[in-house]
Amino acid sequence: MPETEKDADFLGKPFGQLLGLISRPMFKPASQPCQLVVFICGLMVGMVVISGPLSASAPAIAANPSGQIGKYLAGRLAQNIQDPRAAIEFYRAALENDPGNLDIQIRVFSILVSEGRIEEALPIAEKLARLESRTVSLATLLLVLQEVRQKNYDAAMDQLNSLPDEGFTAFTLPLLKAWVLAGQKKYAESLAVLKTRMSNPGVVALFGPHAALILERSGDLAAAETQFKDVLRNFRIVGLGMTRIAGSFYERIGKTDEARELYETFLSNQPGSSLFDLAISRVNASPRESPARLAVVEGVAEALFSLSRSLHRQNPMEAMIFTRLAIYTNPNFSIAKLRLGDALLSEDRIEDAIAVYESIAEDPGYGWAARLRIARSYNFLGQLEKGAAILKKMAMERKERIDALVTLGDIYRRRMKYQDAANAFNAAKKRVTVFKERHWQLLYWNAASHERLKKWPVAERDFLKALELRPDEPTILNYLGYSWVEQGKNLDRARRMIENAVRQMPQAGYIVDSLGWVQYRLGDIAGAVKNLERAVLLSPGDPTINEHLGDAYWKAGRKLEARFQWEKALSLEPEKDQIPAITRKLKDGLPET
Repeated sequence: MPETEKDADFLGKPFGQLLGLISRPMFKPASQPCQLVVFICGLMVGMVVISGPLSASAPAIAANPSGQIGKYLAGRLAQNIQDPRAAIEFYRAALENDPGNLDIQIRVFSILVSEGRIEEALPIAEKLARLESRTVSLATLLLVLQEVRQKNYDAAMDQLNSLPDEGFTAFTLPLLKAWVLAGQKKYAESLAVLKTRMSNPGVVALFGPHAALILERSGDLAAAETQFKDVLRNFRIVGLGMTRIAGSFYERIGKTDEARELYETFLSNQPGSSLFDLAISRVNASPRESPARLAVVEGVAEALFSLSRSLHRQNPMEAMIFTRLAIYTNPNFSIAKLRLGDALLSEDRIEDAIAVYESIAEDPGYGWAARLRIARSYNFLGQLEKGAAILKKMAMERKERIDALVTLGDIYRRRMKYQDAANAFNAAKKRVTVFKERHWQLLYWNAASHERLKKWPVAERDFLKALELRPDEPTILNYLGYSWVEQGKNLDRARRMIENAVRQMPQAGYIVDSLGWVQYRLGDIAGAVKNLERAVLLSPGDPTINEHLGDAYWKAGRKLEARFQWEKALSLEPEKDQIPAITRKLKDGLPET
């Protein structure tokens, strides 16, 4: 069967595949791709973990035990249901009668940092940093960043020297020391700190760009360029972070062709992204204006953001903390704010995400991407027309772009407003002068919308065009193949297409269902039963798949099981036009052929 809104679960999972979404790891070495993750796994040892399950034991409470324990446990519960504001208030209430409780102090501090309430966290950090415990390394780190912001590099280095070079600080410490030493103009020492860690190829992607940037600050541009080239060779796909950092460097040294190649390569892998619009405008402009060299405070922020990107798949909470620290260090760090909004959205903190996106909505480099996300976010809140109004305005502002129209169409499509979706997609198509591979999704979504409108000739034309641009795309192979099966045409070709899709996505229940259904239509009942049973296991809550299995059981002579599957299909809230057919089958079975 085609991928449906229920299969995609887009509305229930706010951060789906947005155009230009920063969803890939920033650093991805070509060899041993998992090695960095392995090394980073122990990165936060010694850092306070603030999102785990409720513990069996509460901290020792000095006064009013029952009341204080209740407040503490309420704080723990608030943490677990992702209500940080309530958690802070409950913990602070617990501290009123037990102000010396270290456990609660650490929890309040950690949540404040994770929420970006750094000014509130600083007084607590000063108290915690005086304790000789690895559990308060985060507090010392925050004080380091405060000194860096004020260019007090000697004081920052004193704080860094107090931290253990292990656990949480094993990767943080060398990066920060290197940048602070650069602030002291001790470039040889700075580079030596990084070079000792770069002997392991698994971390070159993390430390290498910073070594190159520090070489640039020292004035050795040739060595900096060589370092960037060495790092770039470690990537199969150069992601957002490396493209941004290396591209800016090439712009600064006047090598615009190299910069342009990096930006265009990224865009070929992330079609529809607006994240390098400003950069491409710079390299194509005459006279040309280059981006500024990174200040030390910006370098420190980049280091923290690099760590955040490395951690975000393994530990989102810890990644969030590093992102917040990066923004505190450099309040103008727009890409970090975009990433922060994405993280909040992934946690269903939609209003908070919107607030972050709005803070950069006017940013020349990232404002367009932020506005696309704001529109999506209003849709997740059920405010469809508010989001649609933003996208329509954007579409009028930039008539050379299609992403606002495509996003609008996708929102309507997933809301089952297929005519509105088709209108938006058709408007986007009119802006395309030459269709390239990156346009396949526009054609696919437009085809799917027209198929739902029962305008098959238009749908089939765009399905075929999308398939021409992306011959092995499993979603196209499946949708077009299934549609042909339903029409009883091109069955052999449809089967081959769907088999190809299954090979690529064997765990997708809706695609395995398509294979079972084409087998059913071709008379291979045994094969149909086998694949439809598997499809139901993969997608047990899909009414269409359960109905198909019921049909196959009936043809196989397993009539009791058939009626069970049809009953189940009815219980799963099928679409209205499915209900009469399923009801008839329950009453009369399938006609004998």
